[in-house]
Amino acid sequence: MDDRLNHEQKMFSKTNWEFTKKIVEGNFESQVSPILTLDVSKKCNFHCNHCVDQETVNKDNLEIDWGILKQLLVDLKMQGCSCVELTGGGEPTTYTHFKDLIKLLSLLQYRIALISNGSNLHKYCDDIINAPFDWIRISLDSSNAHTHSVVHGCSLNVFKSITDSVKKIAKYKTVGISFLILPNNYKEIYNCAKYVKELNVKYIEVKPELNFKDREITQIDDKIKEEIKKQINKIKNELCDDTFSIIYPSSINYSQMNQEKKYTICEACYYRTVLTPSGIYPCSYFRGLTDGTEIPTSWENMVKIRNSEINKINPSKQCKHFCARNKINECINILCRIKKYAPEFIDYLGWPIDYGNDIEWM
Repeated sequence: MDDRLNHEQKMFSKTNWEFTKKIVEGNFESQVSPILTLDVSKKCNFHCNHCVDQETVNKDNLEIDWGILKQLLVDLKMQGCSCVELTGGGEPTTYTHFKDLIKLLSLLQYRIALISNGSNLHKYCDDIINAPFDWIRISLDSSNAHTHSVVHGCSLNVFKSITDSVKKIAKYKTVGISFLILPNNYKEIYNCAKYVKELNVKYIEVKPELNFKDREITQIDDKIKEEIKKQINKIKNELCDDTFSIIYPSSINYSQMNQEKKYTICEACYYRTVLTPSGIYPCSYFRGLTDGTEIPTSWENMVKIRNSEINKINPSKQCKHFCARNKINECINILCRIKKYAPEFIDYLGWPIDYGNDIEWM
């Protein structure tokens, strides 16, 4: 399994360590998050029945005002935010000012990531290639045009448009493919991996489906579980090498439905601010499940709203579901205890190993 999901390790990278120290020392609440999860649009041109954000897609307040967003991005960069992940409860490439957004992020020297359904990549291939994207992840969820059309509720010709664009971009950028396991596609995991490896894609990320209302993993029968396990092993044995890998969370075994959390504040949320057309959410899991806020008009306002939203959530009571960032919170609690009894240990850690270019993305 790829280390991209080892989030607690990333707390000790050069980029994140100073912020981690602030959290441990209790001096972080006035600091901007190093990562901005940016949902620029609620619009989506697909019609996926499995969409975990279907409560927010194509609803009111479809886009973030470009004038407000421009100023926020300038101010956030000056205050220490270094990474912007373009994703969302909609398709980010439907944003009216998407090309202008990429130009501004490039000019401000942000590190950028994109999570997309890929349908509009053909419009922006050159823009993406010329911008400082660390990585791009495309939700393909299929190995052929027919399944893609059924899963995403789109026309048959979209699959080829996406894969042609992926092949072009993958020559210059790190591109990954996301495969969400569904009842009508689970037999295609291996075939999808084999196909996208030929497009120069660096990895395939295989994930179980979440119930969009309670964010719990949708259960499947044992026969399908065995088929999934068989295909994952086949990918590992036949396709994985120095150029291609498979990523999957520990929840892929479908056995960890609930995850007990003993902490009452999710400090992992401080590493990321989730900004959407409806305002700020404490984390992506709560996008659409809690009331939004006003759109912040300054970085100070953003920090204030972020803190308020995080303080509304008690993970021990409201986050029973599996969360990939649970380990971050457990690690922070350990560091806080160490700090209490051996404060010099935190300073001794200093700046540990630089684990790689994408290590900021927690």
